[in-house]
Amino acid sequence: MISSRRSEQLYLIGVREQAVSGDCTRVTFFTTRRDLTAYTHLMRASRQAVILLDSYSDDPQAAAELDQIAHDLGGQNIGSMRLDYRFPGDCAQCAIDALLACQYLDDEGISDVLLVGWSFGAAVALAAGSVGSTIRGVAAIHPVKLPDCCVHWMGRKRLLVMDGRGGGDIVIPGAHRSITPIHRYSRSELVDWIASTFESLRARQEPLQALAFDR
Repeated sequence: MISSRRSEQLYLIGVREQAVSGDCTRVTFFTTRRDLTAYTHLMRASRQAVILLDSYSDDPQAAAELDQIAHDLGGQNIGSMRLDYRFPGDCAQCAIDALLACQYLDDEGISDVLLVGWSFGAAVALAAGSVGSTIRGVAAIHPVKLPDCCVHWMGRKRLLVMDGRGGGDIVIPGAHRSITPIHRYSRSELVDWIASTFESLRARQEPLQALAFDR
């Protein structure tokens, strides 16, 4: 994997898992370009999870909201994973962090992933979501901007945009039928959107699984 931040190549050396408390596990990714730390709450037998991407600044509101989102998702048997970026503020590097997390989840048998990004994290979610093969959609909360190229490369993936600033200053580029704009932030609506997106994915996959059984 090539880093866009420097000419130095990025390699994953190893992964360490440590139980923290309850269902929370600290996962450390050892790389040649600093270590990445993630905190996971994975549900047994669930093949679906959400990666929560914070702003790079110290935002107590974002931290509290993302913790509560993880709690609400756990109540619906949906796993979650939250990252401590290797290079906070560097969108390209943080997107690589998200893709490393996706690969880890895929190795754990979780093949359907949604990204939820807050402010700067929304840009990270779009950058990773536009290329990640197991990423099925992105929720952008209070996004600073929506890069046209990332929205374009999202293709048929779901995109939820939640803006709570009231100014209507986030412009959704182009006509994209998979975009759902909500002009305020509501945690309950976000969790409902995540649950319904995963439910629709399951509905599409079940007929294929039944067909495989019939054979």
